[in-house]
Amino acid sequence: MKADGLRQWGWTNAVNRKAVIEDPTILKRITKAIGSNVPPDIRMDAVNDMYLELLEGKLPVSQIESAAPRFRSRAFSMGGYNYSTRSLDEEDENGFTLADRIADPDGIRPFDEILERVFANDN
Repeated sequence: MKADGLRQWGWTNAVNRKAVIEDPTILKRITKAIGSNVPPDIRMDAVNDMYLELLEGKLPVSQIESAAPRFRSRAFSMGGYNYSTRSLDEEDENGFTLADRIADPDGIRPFDEILERVFANDN
């Protein structure tokens, strides 16, 4: 199987994969290109995605640094990091607000009382 980008040079994915696997600096180059100012989970997603495309032959090794912003942005968008302001009273698609999601230690007390009554009646 040959990837489109490699076909013009006569390289197969096996040749490209071997070159990527045998390069001991490839992961360091990718990680440096993605950047250290990115949260670790997002950085690892971006590094893994880029490494996979290198192995598949979709991305040439020479384009690691220039393609890093695209992989970083994609990892941010897939990771749910959408930096935006939102009101505590704004309802989501399920009808809940952010204020509804704030933990309330006393909020479970009525359920505990109901369960105690139900289980007390069973005995």
